[in-house]
Amino acid sequence: MDGSVRQIFVIPSFHYDVAYLKSYEAYLPECMRNIDEALRLLETQPGYAFLLEQVILLEEYWNQRPENRDRLVQFAREGRLEVAPGMYVMPDMNHPDGESLFMQIKMGRDWLHEHLGVVPKVCWIADCWGHHAQLPQILNRAGYEYYVFWRCMRRDVMRNDFFWVGLDGTRIKTHWLARGYGNLRFPSAEAIVNAPDLNLAGCGPRQVRALAETLLQYGPSEVLMFCNGGDFAFPQASGAEVLARLNGETDLPPIQFSTPSGCLNAVDWDRVPAFEGEFNSALQGTFASNIRIKQLNRRLTHWVLALEAFSVISEKTSGTFEAVWRPVLKQQFHDIVCGTLTDEALKDSYREFDGAVDALDRAFGALTPKSGVEAVFNPLCFERASLVEHKGGWRLVQMPALGVADLNAAPVATPTEAPALPCVFENDSYRAEIDAQGYVSGLVEKTQGRELVDPG
Repeated sequence: MDGSVRQIFVIPSFHYDVAYLKSYEAYLPECMRNIDEALRLLETQPGYAFLLEQVILLEEYWNQRPENRDRLVQFAREGRLEVAPGMYVMPDMNHPDGESLFMQIKMGRDWLHEHLGVVPKVCWIADCWGHHAQLPQILNRAGYEYYVFWRCMRRDVMRNDFFWVGLDGTRIKTHWLARGYGNLRFPSAEAIVNAPDLNLAGCGPRQVRALAETLLQYGPSEVLMFCNGGDFAFPQASGAEVLARLNGETDLPPIQFSTPSGCLNAVDWDRVPAFEGEFNSALQGTFASNIRIKQLNRRLTHWVLALEAFSVISEKTSGTFEAVWRPVLKQQFHDIVCGTLTDEALKDSYREFDGAVDALDRAFGALTPKSGVEAVFNPLCFERASLVEHKGGWRLVQMPALGVADLNAAPVATPTEAPALPCVFENDSYRAEIDAQGYVSGLVEKTQGRELVDPG
């Protein structure tokens, strides 16, 4: 092993899926047991540390296990229990808009500050399929110091530690989980007898050296991060004894349990390179899976933002509408909004979207006068004209920015006959040719005369 490695940090955790192969409710009993065991190990093993990911689960545990609240607070403030990314859920990092990402951070951070007295510094994104190039700016301004991810590393980067430079030049300290978020497992406590048993479990000196050498392919580092966990992995009580044995090996650097921030704080960031761009190699062109989830998510997100804007211009503000945001943010969990979930979980998702629609209707109703003229609200910050269906017909409504327009005063719009196919549609910017089957067969960008449709 490279003699420059002075420390190996082991991060115990379990990756939590809000909904995936099971529904949200079906996963909870297993998660409650996992957190129970993590707290027991934190209490009985002074060198132990643990990572929890998402506030939605921590909030459930807080409500279901009130007798353990003091221990959560104690270990969090000691720095041995870390919550990262500390968002409401671990959302997909591409589908939700920037305001949704802000609300994920705000709601998670507010809960952690109020209940545990901590503020997350590590944005731990263990299992998301892509990371867009504006994230360094967003996360830096939200108070994050570190970004950690696994999927979608670019081949031209392939580094353990580096500065990720965003679109505006913002830099964030970034760690790549080159071997995923569960690369070290311990045997059961009963199975620890001698060194061969550790080798059989995959955590003997030989395997530890091999994992370290693998990680060192991705850049020299004085510290290495190993991840002890996996999807819903039960915390392993044997870890402390295994580390004690490994620390007896003279050719291994010291190994200790840690939180992500404890490990990343030990990195010499003055020596790491910087890279620009984004990390989005996965699922390109395949985002149509369960498309209705994505459509509902975007529609309801716009609806919540319109509600917030309307409450301000009507001078009837009532907080941040967190009760309305919650079901929308929950459905932005990466396996849900990407559509990679089973039928039972999918049915739950649609039911919760229906509940969000009802909640939004009630919230708008509370802000709307019971009498007066019929009006249309424009939640955008610029003037616009829009066709609005009204009493079996259509009206062309001119709406001021962040304002309302009298619907009955708007002129009636007369529909025109749809053109026969094939046809040509043209405006100041484009000329489109539509073939007899209704497909765009040609699209010219007029300022430069470029044809945008591949004739093949």
